[in-house]
Amino acid sequence: MAHDDDLDNPSAKPSWQERETNLALLRLANARANLAGLEEQAAGPAAAFADADPADLALVESIEAELATLRVKAGARFGGGAARDRIVDLEFKQRLAFERIGITSFEQYVERRDAPPVVIDADVLAFARREFEDAQQAFLDISSLEMPEREVGQDDHAFDELDADDDGEDAEIINLNVKPAAS
Repeated sequence: MAHDDDLDNPSAKPSWQERETNLALLRLANARANLAGLEEQAAGPAAAFADADPADLALVESIEAELATLRVKAGARFGGGAARDRIVDLEFKQRLAFERIGITSFEQYVERRDAPPVVIDADVLAFARREFEDAQQAFLDISSLEMPEREVGQDDHAFDELDADDDGEDAEIINLNVKPAAS
């Protein structure tokens, strides 16, 4: 049983500091992921669109309406050239408005305009930021601890109180060794 041999070897067990460092790192990773998810939701398409200048939004709408009528005229036999020239000018103005809004096409505009706004509670976002900062500080605190190294000739029983598994009556209850069934 190689597994039992590893448990009997004290150097194979993670130390208290290694376990705490791993737990602090896990907490930090979870806090970072939660914060990133909340910030991404808060900065979603509808939120970015809400920050746009209302004049640019009205300009895009009016240009698109005018472009729709000009595209019909551009296909006509007479007067199509003037409509095509006007379309080029309007498309340029619309692209400039798109850049100011932060989109690239009228389809994106419609998608963001019609997207339901995602509301993130400011308290939840503030809590996520505090949790991330606290987790980061806890990780730095744990990783900066200096623990004395275990010497080869040192009495191993002095450290076993912190790292030892329970060998009392309850040991059978928590013993989860599973033996494979014979096939």
